[in-house]
Amino acid sequence: MAMQGGEEVGLVVNNLGSTTTLELGIVAKAALDYLVNEKKLKVTFCAIGTLMTSLEMAGVSITLVRLWAGAADLLREPTRAPAWPHAAEHAPPLVRPYASASMEEFDCTYTAPTTSFGKTLAQALRVASEAIIAAEPQLTEMDRIVGDGDCGLTLKEGASAILDAVTEPTCRAGHLKRMGFPEGLGLALDDPKECALGLSKVVQRAMGGTSGALYRIFFSAIARFLAGQEDRSPLGLAKALKSGWDAISKYGGAVVGDRTMVDAGAPSAAALVAALEAGKPLGDALADAAAKADAGASATATMHAEAGRSSYISEDVIKGTCDPGAKAVALWMDALRQVVAPSP
Repeated sequence: MAMQGGEEVGLVVNNLGSTTTLELGIVAKAALDYLVNEKKLKVTFCAIGTLMTSLEMAGVSITLVRLWAGAADLLREPTRAPAWPHAAEHAPPLVRPYASASMEEFDCTYTAPTTSFGKTLAQALRVASEAIIAAEPQLTEMDRIVGDGDCGLTLKEGASAILDAVTEPTCRAGHLKRMGFPEGLGLALDDPKECALGLSKVVQRAMGGTSGALYRIFFSAIARFLAGQEDRSPLGLAKALKSGWDAISKYGGAVVGDRTMVDAGAPSAAALVAALEAGKPLGDALADAAAKADAGASATATMHAEAGRSSYISEDVIKGTCDPGAKAVALWMDALRQVVAPSP
């Protein structure tokens, strides 16, 4: 943002979650010295505090905004926002009691799959969930470098909930119960549309952050696509998978090349559809799709970030580290390949 000397600006130094007050003060002083003494700007408002945080995130964020006449006074007005430095006294608490979900909200009780498709899908979801849970430390470390540090934990929460949802209730690890889900919740594994709809509701409640919102869009789009067509062949299901990635691009704004999960997912789904349309066996088509997902995830390590948290971070910092969301997609696509077409 280009600014001229003498312009009035506001400065916010935010603790991202694990920075001490002393360190915040050091950063704020350095920022003020630079803005006032080197850039010759008029800093008429400065806020220092813990305003926006993220799990596992270290460091600070600095926000600089151009102010108009009188804006600094408005920023100093009392507010009910509890974290703002000028919060009004005795503001009412914002914490709400956590409400458990009802069975009516999900309308799906657990039943063991009876069809070959349902049994295979259940196994694929188990293997995929276990792969994501095992990779949580790796995904978290990636996101500490290229994002806000919570991607691995968020995906682990979602995977843990899905793992419970495909497990007989008496054998579950308790993740669904801890998250407030009804104990009898399950997924309609024999019905791909209903299963996708159930997955969208599970991830909506179990996963926070951007990942939760995007996977909700993904599974909802698949369910919507399947509701509009009767084809439940591998090609029909592959097209449904592709519709999920189309929806993420449409509503999330990211396209291939932006350094996001789309770089693994979209080419993978396109490869799966193309292989099946060409008459390849399902196992070979899934191998092609998994390879595309892995290649797409690996390619993000050298991409310039155009979307997501990485777009706010210096390219020198993120270069060489894969996007964790894309890496997760490669993991669960490979899990699907392993179940349907295991390597010899």
